[in-house]
Amino acid sequence: MKQNVKDTTFLMFSATVPKWVKDLANHYLQQNWKYIDLAKDLKAKTQKNIQHISINCPYHNRMQTLADILLIYGGIGQTIVFTSTKAEANSLLLSEKINKGIEVMHGDIAQTQREVTL
Repeated sequence: MKQNVKDTTFLMFSATVPKWVKDLANHYLQQNWKYIDLAKDLKAKTQKNIQHISINCPYHNRMQTLADILLIYGGIGQTIVFTSTKAEANSLLLSEKINKGIEVMHGDIAQTQREVTL
């Protein structure tokens, strides 16, 4: 028996949902979807001791810029660097400019290794 798409439930969980993802949901699901923000009612969504840094730099300078940021701020505590792609995350491991005390975590990493990384 072939399943009808109308009878299918799609779920997506994400820490961030950019506008373009919401636009796609509107287009393909035709308003038949629900967005739930679990943090919207929180007064402080981020712990006060967490510092967010955003720096705009040319693409070709990103590794050197990241290395400089980690050199300045990385020794203070633990640091999480988010990348746009798995390939960019992997390139951090291969970069000679970045401290070698890092681990990569994404969907292509085995679950056992992800647990070790955490």
